[in-house]
Amino acid sequence: MRELVEELFAGEEAWVVGGAVRDESLGRPLLDLDVALREPKIAARSFAKRAGGAPFALSERHGAWRVALADDRTVDFTPLLGTIQDDLDTRDFSINAIAERVGSDEVVDPYTASAISPRAASGP
Repeated sequence: MRELVEELFAGEEAWVVGGAVRDESLGRPLLDLDVALREPKIAARSFAKRAGGAPFALSERHGAWRVALADDRTVDFTPLLGTIQDDLDTRDFSINAIAERVGSDEVVDPYTASAISPRAASGP
């Protein structure tokens, strides 16, 4: 899942956010991935086409889309309104207020003064 997100959205302002960043840094398998970007509907359809998943509107009110994949895996695409910091400020728990920019090692963690790339922290 993560590899395809990197391939498709590296040239955009797209961020893996929340629990996926935490789980990846802890070496846990990714069962769900949350991506914040400007055009969630277009992104979900593009991802689903390549991954063989089923895209659907998760929340019309919030503009979120989900792609359901095999083995109960999901990828959620949510609108990035404003900056990534604005997005993180709306998250429910500080552990979910972490973002890693797709296609780079840039990490935004407003609760830690020195952030380490989750992929680098999880080892080789």
